[in-house]
Amino acid sequence: MQGTSKNTARLRAPDFCCVKEALEIVQRLNTSLDPCANFHDFVCMRRLSDINSTDVSPLFRIAVDRANLEYSVGSSASPSGRALSRLHRSCVKQNWRFEVALADFTSAIMSTSKVTARMSAADIVKFLALMSFRYRLPGLVTFWEAYNGNSSQTMSLALSKWDSIPPMLNMSCFKCIEFMITTFNAILKVDLKASALMNFHDAVSVHYTTAYNTTNQSLFDSPFRSLSPNAWLDIINEFVYPVYPDAKYIIRETGTDLDDLIVHLTKPSNQPIAVAFLVIQTVMAIYQEFVDLNAFSHPSHEADCSFLVLQVSELQESFEAQVVATPARDDHVQEIVDVVRKQVTSDALSSFTFSEEDHLHISETLGTIEVRLPRDVAIADKPSPEITFNFPADLLAARSFGFEVQQEKVRKKLNNLKPQSYMPDVFRRDNVISIPSSMYSMLKFESKSKPFANLAVLGVRLARELWSFLLETQTWTNKTMQKIQSFELCFSDPDFTKTGVNAAGRSARLMAAALASIVKAASKSNWLHVEHISNSVHMSRGQLFHLVLADSLCGDIIAQLPAEDVNVPAKNTPDFSEVFGCAPDAAMNSNQSLCPV
Repeated sequence: MQGTSKNTARLRAPDFCCVKEALEIVQRLNTSLDPCANFHDFVCMRRLSDINSTDVSPLFRIAVDRANLEYSVGSSASPSGRALSRLHRSCVKQNWRFEVALADFTSAIMSTSKVTARMSAADIVKFLALMSFRYRLPGLVTFWEAYNGNSSQTMSLALSKWDSIPPMLNMSCFKCIEFMITTFNAILKVDLKASALMNFHDAVSVHYTTAYNTTNQSLFDSPFRSLSPNAWLDIINEFVYPVYPDAKYIIRETGTDLDDLIVHLTKPSNQPIAVAFLVIQTVMAIYQEFVDLNAFSHPSHEADCSFLVLQVSELQESFEAQVVATPARDDHVQEIVDVVRKQVTSDALSSFTFSEEDHLHISETLGTIEVRLPRDVAIADKPSPEITFNFPADLLAARSFGFEVQQEKVRKKLNNLKPQSYMPDVFRRDNVISIPSSMYSMLKFESKSKPFANLAVLGVRLARELWSFLLETQTWTNKTMQKIQSFELCFSDPDFTKTGVNAAGRSARLMAAALASIVKAASKSNWLHVEHISNSVHMSRGQLFHLVLADSLCGDIIAQLPAEDVNVPAKNTPDFSEVFGCAPDAAMNSNQSLCPV
């Protein structure tokens, strides 16, 4: 599956691990697992018989499940599945020869964007925003989401110039330009020459170069001086805020005067050749995505039609939700939600953190939490795009569908603004918790031990978000707020995180509280059922619970230290030693400061 990407540098090769392989290792070694020691080493490890092999991680397992779904997508009763199947076949059937594909994409982009022979600065910037946000197509100037640091709260838009026309195109594939110019001329009824466009391209490349240094500015300030504030605000309201409501800044290149570039494109003497230049930049960029980065110097008539290249994640997510989510599964998940909410409420009421004056509001606060299941998260009831087997038009329709799904997610306060197909986790935006279809792939719905296993995987994550919501609430009394602050400071100690990064401490404190609550919930509801592993393996209920939890986390953790993320939260759970039966001198009882909730 990793081979479907032409740019392997973008892919991460994690140390794969999963519970099945871990249990196999247990049986081969004829030993018991010890969560009181370095538990992560037992769970996330390479196959002992071959140090160069990689075992299957939860993330990879989900990818396999999704691939299996895609193979049977055409026969599925899912409307989104049928649309996916038709889109893939439309891509395969597309004639990818230069003279056909380039003309087809030119026609589709011009028809969708309604370009004209004369375009103002507002028209040009709107075209660029339309291509970037609704259709995810690169262009002469491209917008994309970026982050200042590691926090999603500092989400920004990046803006830069991009040139998709190869420098040697005059020699390698001059006819490529002619195919697109001919289509452009026919649609707008103009008479442009390919040589004129290449001369225009060469002039732009010389005078408006790309720089690597960047600067930040407010999103409200137009990055183009030639564009009026009202025109820029209209573009933001149409393309940015509907899908990126938290965007506050623009990151732009300092060495490229994008405003002068837009002014150059809008000069009457440069049109309509400048308009053709805009369109052809986008056409050539999308063609190279599907065929090859060297498509114009080494002609190929075959395209990569994998879903990774199609970039229609919202349609995939809708399909997965329609297939994976069933009434029975939704009922089971809702049962877990109810158990977790009840337990966290009970723990908060008995906690020293919350003053007696606030006890009356704890249940009320947690009662405002809304949980969205996969079909709601994926907006699975939205009608699928119509696929007509005109691939360029079909691709634009499918990506436009994705933009509209993103808008709907923002309106419904769903946190996963991007599909979470490869992220088995739950996500919260304000008081709304989203459980995507990928989380269902992590759950065991058919096993007789499903309540226990699913509490360890889903229950802990839900409890984490409930505790987070409680601790972030700002309406508590001063006494409670001071205790919450002390709780946070305990986990921000550099000796605790080993890195001094506050984000690690925040993650640990939430996981500590969540783990404590879910262990109690599992014990109370008698859900800690354990299936027989082997005659030679002796494992307590608590140990197997922690194994399943650690397994579900290890695929999400990148380059963690051995004792962090999985072990550290448990170390700081006051009743950890009692629950897991650790000896006083066990590694898990090292000299770490306890942070009681």
